[in-house]
Amino acid sequence: MLRAGYPELGEHKMLHHELLDKLSSKASMLYLTHSEKDSAGLIVFLMDWFFQHTTSKDKVFARYVQGLPRGVDAGAAAQ
Repeated sequence: MLRAGYPELGEHKMLHHELLDKLSSKASMLYLTHSEKDSAGLIVFLMDWFFQHTTSKDKVFARYVQGLPRGVDAGAAAQ
């Protein structure tokens, strides 16, 4: 992202820092409780974050690298 000159790099990095903060809190809670509920919650949180992040924020970056405007489908643009 840095080498590509991605203008939203700062915001994107902040999202990853927020993930690490939340993950740290959830991991600490799991360590303290040894709870199956907290364990399952951590897994669901990570899966949800990964899916949401890659299908929205990372897709915006991919379009930027490809030189496509927002909202333009990369598959349709290739045809």
